[in-house]
Amino acid sequence: MTVDALGAWVAKETEAACAERNRNEAPRRYLGMSSIGHPCERRSWLGFNRVPCPPLEGRVARIFDMGHAVEARVINDLRLKWRVTDEQAECVDLHGRFRGHIDGIVWIEGKPLLLEIKSANNDGFNLMRSKGISCRPQYHAQVVLYMRYMGLSEALFMVENKNSQELHAEVVPSDPEMAGRLKEKALSVLRSAGPPPADKADCRWCDWRDGACGWMDLQDPLCMRCGWYVPRFWLEERGTSAADSLCLKTLAPARPLDTCGSFTAR
Repeated sequence: MTVDALGAWVAKETEAACAERNRNEAPRRYLGMSSIGHPCERRSWLGFNRVPCPPLEGRVARIFDMGHAVEARVINDLRLKWRVTDEQAECVDLHGRFRGHIDGIVWIEGKPLLLEIKSANNDGFNLMRSKGISCRPQYHAQVVLYMRYMGLSEALFMVENKNSQELHAEVVPSDPEMAGRLKEKALSVLRSAGPPPADKADCRWCDWRDGACGWMDLQDPLCMRCGWYVPRFWLEERGTSAADSLCLKTLAPARPLDTCGSFTAR
């Protein structure tokens, strides 16, 4: 193997290993507070119901890894001057099916502020620096929910420019009304026996854009369209622990995209 070929092989194998690690990670069994602010409720529903989607490429998996690395570095930098506590503290609601993990709480002049850290390329960084967190509704929703569950009135939202390592920081006030609306939205997604309508305004980065999202609009006799299908969250609301949705006809687990030949229309 030539020197050039060896270098290309190492890069390719490294990305492949990252993709394999991502495939082997256990799927979430809850709806994330970090995702409920996305405008497409179908996207949230597909994720919560573990509808299969194409695995991440190794390069994309490494992009997510970089976000975690930036978070750790910014926390270490903050600790040069302030105290940071409660890293990865969990926020939980709706029978444990609505969850989120905060980056931490930073104490500035004796006052605790929720800490949320993101990274962005140059264009995204400049947009957030000029318009603030409100230009990223998903981030704003995440911060507002975390403040509600942590009992905090302000948050420190920080973004690192991945091109230049420049930092942007802003203080975000709590918004109890917005947090309440987001909880109701989460409840609607969890209770839904079938997929909500798709919001086609932001499909570019959706994991399901080339597959399952399109299947949702077909009239195939799938479990989630069957009168026997009961979402697992409905069971949990009634005090029954459930790992999966249930088929009332067979009393066996029912996956959203399964079919058994006993379809009964609702």
